[in-house]
Amino acid sequence: MWFMAKDTGPFARLLDIGEKEGAEGRAFIYFTPRTADDQSRAAITATDWLVRVPLDNARLDDGKPHMVAIVIDRQRERKCMFSSTAKNPSRPRIWVKNTLDKVRPVGNLIGKSSFDNDPGLSANNR
Repeated sequence: MWFMAKDTGPFARLLDIGEKEGAEGRAFIYFTPRTADDQSRAAITATDWLVRVPLDNARLDDGKPHMVAIVIDRQRERKCMFSSTAKNPSRPRIWVKNTLDKVRPVGNLIGKSSFDNDPGLSANNR
């Protein structure tokens, strides 16, 4: 994904694909340029947000163009996020059930979160 965002609210989503139950998402994958901890995050879960596998990197809502790629390697049980600012992306282990085939693409959102309390995203695509 190429994008440019400036001063987004915490957890505004660039991408949020998955299912929703009540006010919260479940069986989803998402990317946000900013968390409450001032980092960017990609996360995936097969069931609900309590068992998600987050991957954090530098905050990316600085008004500059950025590229982000999320890679999920099911065989090696690893997930990594490459971005235009990351020098050495981490490769944390994923819980074996948290794979793309478990994501339920009921809601396919760009610039909006499936979690009701998260803000919308104002950004430019590149």
